[in-house]
Amino acid sequence: MFFKTSETTIPVNLIIDIGSKNLKFFVYNIEDSKVRIQYYYQVKHGVNFSFVKGFDSKKLLNIIVEVLEVFVKKFNFDLRQMHVSIADELVMVKRKKVSFSLADDPISVELGEVKNLIHKSQWKITNEVKTNHQEENPESHIKLLTSFINNVKLDGVDTHNPVGQTGRHIQFDFVNAYVNPEIYTLFLEVFNSLDISLSSVLVNMFSFTNLETPEKLLVIDLGAKVTNLCLIQEKHFEYIRSLDFGVNIIVDEISKSLKIGFEEAEGLLIDYCQNNFNKIDFYSFRKAVLKGAQKLLKQMNISNLEFDTIKLVGGGSHIPEFTELMLQKDDKVSISQLEYQDFQLQNPDYDFPDLSALNCLNLAHFVSNKSQSPSLNQVLNQVIKLMQI
Repeated sequence: MFFKTSETTIPVNLIIDIGSKNLKFFVYNIEDSKVRIQYYYQVKHGVNFSFVKGFDSKKLLNIIVEVLEVFVKKFNFDLRQMHVSIADELVMVKRKKVSFSLADDPISVELGEVKNLIHKSQWKITNEVKTNHQEENPESHIKLLTSFINNVKLDGVDTHNPVGQTGRHIQFDFVNAYVNPEIYTLFLEVFNSLDISLSSVLVNMFSFTNLETPEKLLVIDLGAKVTNLCLIQEKHFEYIRSLDFGVNIIVDEISKSLKIGFEEAEGLLIDYCQNNFNKIDFYSFRKAVLKGAQKLLKQMNISNLEFDTIKLVGGGSHIPEFTELMLQKDDKVSISQLEYQDFQLQNPDYDFPDLSALNCLNLAHFVSNKSQSPSLNQVLNQVIKLMQI
């Protein structure tokens, strides 16, 4: 059901979090640097629901439109921005650097030239990624969904915005997100049907660059089927990797060790993470969890990465054995979950058992306050729109 915190019509933002098992809708605004949730709604049908008999975007579309019509029409919101966070297993993220020579002697960089180079870069990167993907997956197609400027260097020196500066060489560092054409069409159908333009699409790892980070921060997003690793240094990505496995490795180990079904094992793990031990033998269950966490950590293969701090995100961040094993490897590393103290939520009955939606809000907060290269990312958004025509 809907949860409503205010009777007043105010300018708000909307997030749609399209997950594997759930759709979450959040209407929020920012007051005094805090995210205040005005409405939320959750539907227990996500991406998996659409893949039951082959992918059918109409199933998701109908649910999304039905909920959005309530938000937009019934509550008469002054909707300012819409963000979409989509399940990691639907997104392919690639980081690419492209360099250009501007002139033999240093020249002043103009905005028109930057726009032209960004356009050239995106066409080059996208065609390259599509070609490689087609060679590896002949039956699969991808489409550029969104892009983010990770870093810009002018003559080898980092710059927030090169426009007006002088130099001979420029390098753009892009992080692009690709989806299959059906997913992309789904977004277009949703927004066109409601006559709402898409402000931005959030791919979860993009916005961590705007967090106040220590010297070397490793963000580990532990999902059921996908694990995302993002190493950030000085607010730039140094390493990005999406792995096609996740907490289900631990669930499988619990299922095998205790000789129970997968769904029962999954439910018991959720209870365990919420300190509910009524249905389990604590010591045998913990032994299975530890064994599964060891397998997961081994497959992640992060021993070659250098980091000072780890932030855990996603449902798997609640599993204490995972943190325990990480500390055994290096007790000097600081490990914690991403904090959500900035959020005001006045409904005590909704405790967010899955924190991915709160993470999505957290990212939206930092995106809305983005100060790094705002004009360049605005130019990039215009270029992406042109490429999709």
